[in-house]
Amino acid sequence: MIRLSLYDFDRTIYKTDTGPLVLKYLFQKHPKTLLQAPKILLCFILYFLKIIPTLRFKEIFFSPMNLLTKEEWEIFITDFWTIESKKIFSTTLKQIEQDKKDGYIIGILSASAEIMLYPIMDILPADFLIGTVFSTTETHITSYIIGANCKKEEKVTRLYKYLETAYPNQEYIIEKMYSDSLHDLPLFNIAQQQYTVEKNGTIREGLPKANNNL
Repeated sequence: MIRLSLYDFDRTIYKTDTGPLVLKYLFQKHPKTLLQAPKILLCFILYFLKIIPTLRFKEIFFSPMNLLTKEEWEIFITDFWTIESKKIFSTTLKQIEQDKKDGYIIGILSASAEIMLYPIMDILPADFLIGTVFSTTETHITSYIIGANCKKEEKVTRLYKYLETAYPNQEYIIEKMYSDSLHDLPLFNIAQQQYTVEKNGTIREGLPKANNNL
């Protein structure tokens, strides 16, 4: 029997939201991307007025990524996590390590883009990562989303799809789920045990009290 322990990433493992900090660091390291800033500002206004949907907002918000080649991105995102890994909650990291020792398969499910998160798989003892998928070309990464934003019910859909492929014809049980937000209620609902990671990194049993992120 495969036993799963699942974790959200932003504000659960990592102390804040990945996307905005990636964009900030991108502006600093690659000033050419600042040319996209006016478009992003307009995007914020349109999203606030509910003129554009979340998916389109996300694609525009991260459009400065489109200016980097794959090689430039590889260097950039590796450098980013070399710096930002210090913001991983020590409490959550210890819990992941303990779950791993106890024989759980560790999964990270995030609305953040997989292409932003893959270096943390060299830092955390996790077995798989599921996030929003951005498309790539032969030479460049892009902010264009393939499929749906990996959030709420989509996380459950993606999880089941992954398990069918990774562990065909094997029995599994989703025992534990850790998150900071009720946005992950669909995952909490399929887990036997629910745990909340508070703003200070404290882990408590039970559901979060609010939707703590967008």
